[in-house]
Amino acid sequence: MEQEDGLLKKSFETPCDQQLRKDIAEAIRGIDSMECGTLLEMRYLTFLSWDQIAAQLDYSVDYIYHLHRKALSLVKHLPA
Repeated sequence: MEQEDGLLKKSFETPCDQQLRKDIAEAIRGIDSMECGTLLEMRYLTFLSWDQIAAQLDYSVDYIYHLHRKALSLVKHLPA
């Protein structure tokens, strides 16, 4: 998992990827669920591991995975 987390961090190192970061932040802001939005920010903008997110939100890792699936579903259904 730590290698995967490192890849997330590296994905925003180049200046052209800053636009991607802005797009991700905008998509997260479009979600109606604050809980899901918080999880996505923690994972994709602050690059926390699943364990760190679970600890900070005081949820089990299994619930974090469930919440992540729900959050991605909400993003998928945002208007383009």
